[in-house]
Amino acid sequence: MLIYFVRHGQTDWNVRRLYQGQLDIPLNEQGLRQAEQVGLRFEGVGIERIYHSPLARAARTAQALHAHTGAPLTPVEELKEICMGEWQGRSFADVRREDPERARLFSERPDCPAPGGESYPELQRRALRALEVPLASGLETVAVVSHGALLKTLICHFLCMDLAAIHTFDIANASVSAALYEGGRFKVITLNDMSHLPKAFAHLSQNSAVI
Repeated sequence: MLIYFVRHGQTDWNVRRLYQGQLDIPLNEQGLRQAEQVGLRFEGVGIERIYHSPLARAARTAQALHAHTGAPLTPVEELKEICMGEWQGRSFADVRREDPERARLFSERPDCPAPGGESYPELQRRALRALEVPLASGLETVAVVSHGALLKTLICHFLCMDLAAIHTFDIANASVSAALYEGGRFKVITLNDMSHLPKAFAHLSQNSAVI
């Protein structure tokens, strides 16, 4: 099975560097354009089904893929972004200023969640459960539309990387990664591809917050 992993388009909270977590924040105008570009990228690829987070920013990106591929949409609750607990809706800068020790632990230790939130190992386990849905489908080529932190935990798993490495690579807005699943193992064949985005959109994606 070939699985394409797509991060949702940009939101205003990405630009403002606010923790979105599982709050339902819509795409902004740039994000809508990015979603259209990523949809165009999949024309003729042969996507058979699109699995997506039910949060609006991912669902709207998935709808753009559907418009260009005709593939049916399947929302999967466990594809939601990491829960950031008490930090949801707060800026990265405010959290670092007001709770510097917890912010340091969150950035350095994957097992230390935001207050009331999920840890990265918990998120990774949830993400792998979510993947059981497409893996059980019997299809050959599918897309998964989700969120930055969730997708990064999957990439760490595929590459046998410790979750401490999660901050060492990017998954940009509207980027495409892909993995081939054969013999019970994943092989990453594309990572954070933004070649379908015009330069201005790609720059905006690279400079947007992940969570």
